[in-house]
Amino acid sequence: MAVASASTAVLFGPHLLEHVQSRFLKSTSPFGLSGSVAPLPAIDRVTPSLDRIDLFTKLEEADSQWQPQEELLPDGSIRYLYKKRAGEADLSLAELRSLINDPPTFDTERQAINSLLEALRDAGVRVTLAPTLKKGAAAEWDHRQGTMRIQPRVMDQGSKDFLRVLNHEAIHVAQSCRAGSLLAKPKALGIPVSPDPATQRSLSTSIYKNISEEEKLLEHEAYGLQEDTYRAHDLVSKECKVRHTASFNQS
Repeated sequence: MAVASASTAVLFGPHLLEHVQSRFLKSTSPFGLSGSVAPLPAIDRVTPSLDRIDLFTKLEEADSQWQPQEELLPDGSIRYLYKKRAGEADLSLAELRSLINDPPTFDTERQAINSLLEALRDAGVRVTLAPTLKKGAAAEWDHRQGTMRIQPRVMDQGSKDFLRVLNHEAIHVAQSCRAGSLLAKPKALGIPVSPDPATQRSLSTSIYKNISEEEKLLEHEAYGLQEDTYRAHDLVSKECKVRHTASFNQS
């Protein structure tokens, strides 16, 4: 699954819908296990850990791009502009009006991000907003360094997409802990996941071209579990034996 392939939909009244490809949020194969890359460069060893206050400020700003806009045209008709992620269905006029009247807050996603970051911190993971060593990856788990790197551009896609990326890499953290320690080479958790065409498309891209069957299994698990808001938090807490993590309401 790509992190953020998006289009802008333009709706003129109830009958006409057209799509304009967005200039940004290009579709890429986003994730990677950093297991066969060159040694960590010196500059990365001093990359500061993630600043959560700055992160949530930028996520909140980025979330506004997913708010549909209503525009009154000179002829008196109304045009609706909105963005959608890859695989999302077109919105009806009623759905657009509902979103305009009651905009999504993404509070649940940001709360889940905060809770997961605390669990990762308590597990000993260093989360950084920094370029990945694996070319083309939006994020990666480097078990040898106990470091998770997330490309800064992921913040620009908002809370929902950032949580998906964070969940994916946190699953790899849990896989390392299942293998015996935080710094261990990840081992599959053995959790059944349903085959998904989007996952297959992602795993067929160049970033995964030379990975082993074992690594494919690890990625299948991470892709299959990344959409669950709280699953990664629970798995990190369980597999890495995290104590004193923040609680949250799943209702």
